[in-house]
Amino acid sequence: MSIADLDTQIKYAGDGANVDFALNFAYLSGEVTSIKVIKRDTTVSPPTETAQTAPTHWSFDDATDPTKIVYAIAPLVTDEILIYRETVINQETDFPTADQLTEDQTDRLTLMLQEVNDKLDRALLFPRSADNLPTALPEAEDGLYLGWNGTALENLTAVAGATGATGATGPTGATGATGDTGATGATGTNGGDGADGLITAIANQTEAEAGVENTKAMTALRTEQAIANRLLDYYTQTLIDTAQTAQDVLIADARARLTTVENNLDINQYSGTQAIQNNEVTGIALEGAGADIAEAPKYGDAFSRNNTGTEFTRATCLIKRSDSIETRFVQVTLVMHYISGAWFIGRESTVVLNDGEPDGLVFTVATDGFGVGLVSYTSDNMLGTGYSGEITWLGKEIPVIIS
Repeated sequence: MSIADLDTQIKYAGDGANVDFALNFAYLSGEVTSIKVIKRDTTVSPPTETAQTAPTHWSFDDATDPTKIVYAIAPLVTDEILIYRETVINQETDFPTADQLTEDQTDRLTLMLQEVNDKLDRALLFPRSADNLPTALPEAEDGLYLGWNGTALENLTAVAGATGATGATGPTGATGATGDTGATGATGTNGGDGADGLITAIANQTEAEAGVENTKAMTALRTEQAIANRLLDYYTQTLIDTAQTAQDVLIADARARLTTVENNLDINQYSGTQAIQNNEVTGIALEGAGADIAEAPKYGDAFSRNNTGTEFTRATCLIKRSDSIETRFVQVTLVMHYISGAWFIGRESTVVLNDGEPDGLVFTVATDGFGVGLVSYTSDNMLGTGYSGEITWLGKEIPVIIS
């Protein structure tokens, strides 16, 4: 093909009604991807460019050899539409052997174009849709800067801007070295006589042994008597401390024995079974035999504890949920702790007993006005048919031993 037209782009002004915009430049047949479109918004200064894509914003009148683009919505009067060609710089034609020289020269031109394009990518360029082109660069002048005067580029004189705000005060500098010691001053005049000392008398035996009188002196005898009295007090206290230590050991042993007894009483154990509903989002209480009919099978004790005699409990739960798609068989250990008037619950461990997913349950606990905490659950949604679910719990509370 021959290419006589030098145009590579065309710009149109929107009018809010026209949606057809003709192509006035040549392009390779079938290479419609080389045709690009930009919308220029002139309501702001400087105008902004936004790439327009097909088929989101516009489409061709012909998929292979179009002559125009057609907008889905007419551009506004404040819009300018730029249509331009951006051909990929490559050479994919393999010439016959007889035309090898032509192919070499075509390859050479392609390489040169790629190098020019790389340089252009590093250059300062006007926006694709910019007006007032072409414009020449002025000669460089010392002390001036290149700027836009409204119609063209020129060398402009820098204008000093307003003085900026004062910056924050910097940190205090390091303390300087200590100066030399000054000369010794002259000796002052002698001071007056001091007040009488604290010692006014000799302590008696009672005062010496008590050791609270600090205005009386002690003779050797009184000193001996005071030391003997203090030694007697020390040995007496030592005997008392030894006896207290022995008593503490006996009390600790008694508490351990009592704890062992308490831990083996059935009153500290609880167990139950209840159905698990699928996709439960509001929460269902685990009340065992006391649960609603809809929660069957339901047996045993409720999953709850009061704060009388205990502040901590641990329960092992076996959970099985299955449908036509999957089976979840999981062992979960839950712990409950009574703190500041409320029960708290958390997972201590989760063990998946088959190759399935985790149980999909979230456990919460609510504390009533009598210090009783009742555990509830919510569940995720298993998507298969024929769903069934069940949880069995076995718990034991740790009693509080009151000394």
